[in-house]
Amino acid sequence: MKLRARLAAGTLLAISIGCTTSDTGVADVLLVASVEVTPASSDVLLGSTRQLEATPKTSGGVAVPGRTVVWSSSNPSIASVSSSGLVSGVALGGPVRIQATVDGVTGEAQVTVRPVPVDHVVVTPGQTGLLVGQTLPLTAIALDASDRPLAGRPFSWQSSAPEIASVTTTGVVLGVSRGGPVTITASTEGKSGTALVSVATRPATQLAFVQQPGPSVAGQPLNPAVKVALQDDLLTTVVGAGNQVTIALAANPGGATLSGTTQAGAVNGIVTFADLVLNRVGTGYTFLVTSPGLTSATSSPFAVSAGAASKLAIIAQPSSSAQSGQLLEQQPSVQLQDVAGNVASQAGVPVTAAIASGTGSLAGATTVTTNASGTATFTN
Repeated sequence: MKLRARLAAGTLLAISIGCTTSDTGVADVLLVASVEVTPASSDVLLGSTRQLEATPKTSGGVAVPGRTVVWSSSNPSIASVSSSGLVSGVALGGPVRIQATVDGVTGEAQVTVRPVPVDHVVVTPGQTGLLVGQTLPLTAIALDASDRPLAGRPFSWQSSAPEIASVTTTGVVLGVSRGGPVTITASTEGKSGTALVSVATRPATQLAFVQQPGPSVAGQPLNPAVKVALQDDLLTTVVGAGNQVTIALAANPGGATLSGTTQAGAVNGIVTFADLVLNRVGTGYTFLVTSPGLTSATSSPFAVSAGAASKLAIIAQPSSSAQSGQLLEQQPSVQLQDVAGNVASQAGVPVTAAIASGTGSLAGATTVTTNASGTATFTN
């Protein structure tokens, strides 16, 4: 029995040795000729992973199981790989060579790390209001499908009505004119988000002369007409304001009376005083305009001169009695005046005296001419 066991063992040994030394097909199965890495080319999203598979093969293309695979990356700062072939996207870039080595034989795959795609964009605040001339920065956030923010995405900005609300390349909105709502759109990678912006007129805060009073003639309407604007804090005329405005004399060097329409409402933010009249000559007049709740304004100084001579005024009465054929002890003097009663300094105007009532005749020089001051003095 012992002899048979030994023979059996020897027989098995001989068969094994015989196969090793004579059958070359079995030797090929044990020899790794190439390593196939799949997928051969792929993308990995930044911050995500992708599993690669390495298959060692013989020269005949037969897979060799049970061999240890050593993984490496040509640029682990962009795409790293674990000992099991799990690739991680570390930074944008590539392609990076991911290598798998088995028994000294290496295969590789190309991996490119790409950004996470934008799923939707949110603009904040989503709805807001501005005053004309006011600015407001909007914020756009790119989000992935899981609502996670995606940093570093550039945005393009657009306004549906830039004449009402314009927007800069950085998302700052400027109120241009009253209106809205205006749609402000932020776009990146084919995805867009919007916000609605309405623009309101800035309230009137003050009054300002936009047509100052100029040199005027007593008794005649100021020309051009005085105009006053209702302005906001940026000195812009508030077109929609209709406040009532009152005008009055501030400086009154001639003791004049102001007549005409002295209170009026604004039309498109402008109050026009079209028929103001001053009745006294003077230099240094100013107007004051007021309106409840608004800062008042004072005009520039202006002068009022006399108008054309339109009437006579006796400034020195003749004697109340006289001897026939004798000179009047008190000779009369006459002054030229304009329509408002101001002295009209006009020389060379003939003035004739005549008896207005009573009997008798008037002798002497009954017609004299005015001097440079517009005065005519009778002497005989």
